[in-house]
Amino acid sequence: MHQSKIITLVFLLSFSALAFAGTGTPNGKDIDIPYQKFALPNGLTLIVHEDHKAPIVAVNVWYHVGSKNEKLGKSGFAHLFEHLMFNGSENFNDDYFKTMERIGATDLNGTTNEDRTNYFQNVPNSALDIALWMESDRMGHLLGAIDLAKLDEQRGVVQNEKRQGENQPYGVTRELISKATYPAGHPYSWTVIGSMEDLNAATLDDVKEWFKTYYGAANAVIVVAGDIDAATAKAKVEKYFGDIPSGPPVARHDVWIAKRTGTQRQQVQDRVPQARLYKIWNIPQRGATDYDYLDLVTDVLGAGKNSRLYKRLVYDDQICTNVASYVSAREIGSLFYIDATAKPGEDLAKIEKAVDEELAKFLAEGPAAAELQRVKTEYEARFIRGIERIGGFGGKSDILAQNQVYAGSPDYYKTTLNRVREASAQNLLNAAKQWLADGVYILEVHPFPEYKTTKSDVDRSKLPVAGPAPEVKFPTLQRATLSNGLKIILAERPSIPVVNFNLLADAGYAADQLGIPGTAGLAMDMLDEGTKTRTSLQISEQLGMLGANLGTGSNLDVSTVSLSALKSNLDASLDIFADVILNPSFPEADFARLQKLQVARIQREKVTPIQMALRILPKLLYGGDHAYGNPLTGSGTEESVAKLTRAELMKFHQTWFKPNNATLIVVGAANLAEITPKLEKLFSAWKKGEVPRKNISTVAMPAKPVVYLIDRPGSLQSVIIAGHVAPPTNNPDEVAIETMNNILGGDFTSRVNMNLREDKHWSYGSGTFIWNARGQRPFIGYAPVQTDKTKESMIELAKELREVIGSRPITNDEFVKVQTNQTLQLPGSWETMASVGGSISQIVQYGYADNYYQTYPERIRALKLADAQAAAKKVVHPDHLVWVVVGDRAKIEAGVRELGFGEIRLTDTEGNPVQ
Repeated sequence: MHQSKIITLVFLLSFSALAFAGTGTPNGKDIDIPYQKFALPNGLTLIVHEDHKAPIVAVNVWYHVGSKNEKLGKSGFAHLFEHLMFNGSENFNDDYFKTMERIGATDLNGTTNEDRTNYFQNVPNSALDIALWMESDRMGHLLGAIDLAKLDEQRGVVQNEKRQGENQPYGVTRELISKATYPAGHPYSWTVIGSMEDLNAATLDDVKEWFKTYYGAANAVIVVAGDIDAATAKAKVEKYFGDIPSGPPVARHDVWIAKRTGTQRQQVQDRVPQARLYKIWNIPQRGATDYDYLDLVTDVLGAGKNSRLYKRLVYDDQICTNVASYVSAREIGSLFYIDATAKPGEDLAKIEKAVDEELAKFLAEGPAAAELQRVKTEYEARFIRGIERIGGFGGKSDILAQNQVYAGSPDYYKTTLNRVREASAQNLLNAAKQWLADGVYILEVHPFPEYKTTKSDVDRSKLPVAGPAPEVKFPTLQRATLSNGLKIILAERPSIPVVNFNLLADAGYAADQLGIPGTAGLAMDMLDEGTKTRTSLQISEQLGMLGANLGTGSNLDVSTVSLSALKSNLDASLDIFADVILNPSFPEADFARLQKLQVARIQREKVTPIQMALRILPKLLYGGDHAYGNPLTGSGTEESVAKLTRAELMKFHQTWFKPNNATLIVVGAANLAEITPKLEKLFSAWKKGEVPRKNISTVAMPAKPVVYLIDRPGSLQSVIIAGHVAPPTNNPDEVAIETMNNILGGDFTSRVNMNLREDKHWSYGSGTFIWNARGQRPFIGYAPVQTDKTKESMIELAKELREVIGSRPITNDEFVKVQTNQTLQLPGSWETMASVGGSISQIVQYGYADNYYQTYPERIRALKLADAQAAAKKVVHPDHLVWVVVGDRAKIEAGVRELGFGEIRLTDTEGNPVQ
């Protein structure tokens, strides 16, 4: 055939699959990609497009799943699974490409983005059955072919793909942009390729669950386009895909643009010769009207040599080698980019100024008529050129699948084309003002300098020897007593012009023994909610204006009111402090609100494993009549807090807040001579009074161990607590006890943690601690462990407690290491006023001598190995433990009973027996 006739025929055939209304050049209104759509009984959507210009057929399968469907900690799954889909199925357990290459497939690939995963190929029409058989086999028959070897193989491939991408110039920006442009937890806040950690953590079960969830027929669209008729295509797809299950329902994200306000800026260095500037805005999702207008805006600003930014920065100012503007189209929210690559040596600040000037001009005037016509024409031209092809990126099968998946209609592209064709300059200007006037993220990429090293004579065969421990100084305490009996302890610390105050009232959670459990916690929460002359908001506003901080709270033995004041605003700040202490009004409305919050807190505690155990442990150790017998969290019970009234809180304040029952600690840029008169003036009207005595008498340990089991169905971990009472905080052997506990379970490298975490890998962190108290205090061993190691972990914890007082006493190496660490940590212990104030609070709470911390370093250094060993025998009593285990009873009870550690008692979250 004559060449000119061949060309004419090819041209006509190329448009035979497109329908145009009228004659002349096709435009957005006229373009049509004819199709027929079918819904198979199993939910699979089939779209067929006939194009007979060449004897080939495109098969394009889209699954409506991408990286945004991943869970936190499971990033990269969508893309990793795409790789696995090419590694063989149950009935063709070999590389997918081998068969495709043998049948002459072209445009063969699979890709993953945030929103979808697709697989496509063009094949000769004679090989269509093979392509459909292969695609249907991996859709419906994949799981049996996936094994750990394939997972590890593709994991490695994907990780190298990630390394390759990040190794490219400016590759460092990908993850930074994802994390910065979307809030944590947003499904676009991680990259499609994922993190190395998450990829390493992917298990075979994870991968199979992904397939079961997202690769059902009802979550897929298949487009068959090319040299085939619709009836034949439908019959073949029904034949190969009809028996594939629909899969489960799939949750969909609604639109979540995450538009930001203000300016967010980051800088990063990369091994590149040229600096680069990125400016990025969050904009609406693909398919939205403003998205289409903003897509045109990017073309006006940065597409091609005639665009505004390219002409200004590359041609006129010649400060950039390239500049571009574009959108990253996504299903629930998109991104608008401007990036400018600087000429070597050019300043990014200068470039950013030029970009901002051009953007400001656009936001003021919008596009010129000629600009608008140019970008609209270029948009349609790109589309028309793309639809010459039946397959591949931007081909007709791709367009039909994309519009079906994202918009629910294969021909939604017509809406987009018509919107583009009819867009006015004002449309573009309005969209730009709405989305580009605020909320920009700016990322500067700077060349990483060429650094050099110097020669070194450091001996790295051994650690250097530390010099003598520096002398530790604890400030001298000054004391005074006001006329009403309020004790003042002051430590001067003039390093900054701030003075801290902390009033300790001898109440605390232990005071609830004489009232209703939860009273102390709620009363102290309400103390700053209003006074007789100030509302809660007024207190907050006045403190803010003064630069002061005020806090209230309780621990086991004391209730506290604290103030941190600027020296320049000391008098006004102290006036509020005194008002809160002396005149709380406990407003009824705030009481009702905080009462509900405390009940909600208790409800959270009762489903949080460690708190579940700590709530019931005190009652088991001390009994219900002891001041320490209430929940260790101090929150009370749902029933007790519900009974509380405003009158109970007022009674708590009237009962316990007496000057003769309190001590005021002052630390900062002040001396006793200037502070005492101020305090006398403020607190002189505060009257003394009788105060009840809390029952913190000595209790006996249980005669034999008991195990309490709290059922938490479905719990992924078991929390193991083992405790008994120990000597009070103020005892002559306290330094030795602290050292012993650090060795046993208080430090990261302690015996318990190294056993259960580092050796066995059953726990994220385990250990022992001693809860400070005036009376006998709880000694507690704890171990949150994986459920299937509950029994074994109890064995190991019990073993460590027995061995430290028996077959494996503390060694000299352990002792010296901890003693040295305790000594060398001391210089930083009192760096701040808060830390000094905390130590003085310990002196007050536990009745230490005023020079307790001045002599503390000497007592640590004087400690002997025998002292630590003796402390273990004094504190640790494995035969008298109370065990509390929180976990899935159905999975752990049998194993716990097998241990024979003691009587098993089933209990609820309040310590009440259950069957």
